[in-house]
Amino acid sequence: MAHDVFISYTIADKAVADAVCHRLEEAGVRCWIAPRDVGFGDWGASIVEAISEAKLVVMILSAAANASHNVLDEVVTALDAGATVIPFRIEDIRPTGALRLRLSRLHWLDALGAPLDQHIDRLIEVTKRILPAEADEVPPRQEEQPLRPLEETGPLLQAAEERRHRQEEPPRPPGEAAVRKLEETPAPKTVRRWPATAAVAVAAAVLASALALTLGGSFRTPPITPVQPAATNPSAPPQPAPAPQPAPRPSVIPKSFTAPAPPAPPVLLRTLTGHTGYVQSVAFSPDGRTLASGSWDSAVKLWDVASGQLQRTLTGHTGYVRSVAFSPDGRTLASGGADKFVKLWDAASGRLVRTLTGHTNEVNSVTFSPDGRRLASASDDDTIKLWDPASGALLRTLTGHTLYVISAAFSPDGRMLASGSYGNTIRLWDPASGQQLRSLTGHTDHVLSVAFSPDGRTLASGTIKLWDVASGQELAALTGDTDWVQSVAFSPDGRMLASGSSDKIIKLWDVSNVNEAAK
Repeated sequence: MAHDVFISYTIADKAVADAVCHRLEEAGVRCWIAPRDVGFGDWGASIVEAISEAKLVVMILSAAANASHNVLDEVVTALDAGATVIPFRIEDIRPTGALRLRLSRLHWLDALGAPLDQHIDRLIEVTKRILPAEADEVPPRQEEQPLRPLEETGPLLQAAEERRHRQEEPPRPPGEAAVRKLEETPAPKTVRRWPATAAVAVAAAVLASALALTLGGSFRTPPITPVQPAATNPSAPPQPAPAPQPAPRPSVIPKSFTAPAPPAPPVLLRTLTGHTGYVQSVAFSPDGRTLASGSWDSAVKLWDVASGQLQRTLTGHTGYVRSVAFSPDGRTLASGGADKFVKLWDAASGRLVRTLTGHTNEVNSVTFSPDGRRLASASDDDTIKLWDPASGALLRTLTGHTLYVISAAFSPDGRMLASGSYGNTIRLWDPASGQQLRSLTGHTDHVLSVAFSPDGRTLASGTIKLWDVASGQELAALTGDTDWVQSVAFSPDGRMLASGSSDKIIKLWDVSNVNEAAK
């Protein structure tokens, strides 16, 4: 993977590192971050190769990073390779030991205090000043037009920029002028034009739908075929194609249903705004009247589904709120966060009832069993813990995942527990014995959320796929989100699916037809 920036961090600062990576890539800066970009084979060799290919290294500087031998090794490797290192200080600490020696002459960017996004904005600005400009024309050489550094970057970053120009543009003999002019002609810029391409595709789809209605035909236009289609329509007439089509995948629809009509595409019903950070979790109350959302702004919000109005905001977490879940009777709301705690709230009053402790790393997911007698929490400590919410006692710890457990959900009958991890897989467990029942594969990125439909036949996973639980077959892929889908949740009647993503938007989907196909 070609990249410009290597991000160095410890597991304790993963949330900040992920946010930095996301914002930099959103701004057009290619990043390398573990474990996302680590290839198969030697982990250490992958790190060294990634650092050697990076033009700039962003180091998340905290107390944990100060004590990390791995971070020190990465900083040393980067400096030896001639890369520019920017310490991004998120805690008010001073480096000690060998790290102090290495960072003493480097300029730091402070990210102390909220909001984090403002500090990342500054980091993006500095990063773009250091990296080569991606303009349509090659800018004049350094000696012809000196780069004016930002005030905070100081002489060090200016010197790094000058060294880079000298390395990248060695002297050429006069006879190579024509060759040089050809080499400096910028290539067509197509890498980052996907938003415009997507807009054209959407406009084309809308125009096609309008034409279908104008011509008086029945509006049965099937959804746009996803990258990995879940199924094919055997009754559709053959269409000429410039390239061979993939073989039809086995159908999960019973044989008694011959030639079913394709399901209608999901419909966006309403958009709720109010959070000041990424929305990472959403959950419906059992009566379907209230929607809870957890955000990187450390707040839990309760919304009225019918009107879209904000009812109340719950505060108490000291870090990002990663997951929210209602108890089956709707009286209790559980939340888990980056502060390693699970909190239980009175849903009616917003009062904090109890705080559960025991995880050694961030809590990514919380979910109640259908009878309300157990609460499951999934964590970056690679475990799933089962709690008694009435007493706060720890009942059982499930182990087996080898990479961060990001999400967990009980089936409606309580006999199955689904979990998703950074390993891009979904696992189905027997919560009573701890035995793994099935593994679902098909995602090409981290599985950040899982949720069963009320009838237990369908499992939703972000970003967003619908699965047949019995067979493990993929039913559909919902497209349209422009960022990571952090959470998914079904409405009590199973006809709606809510999704919350890193673009700070909550979407409501009509998935009733897709669920019918799974029956």
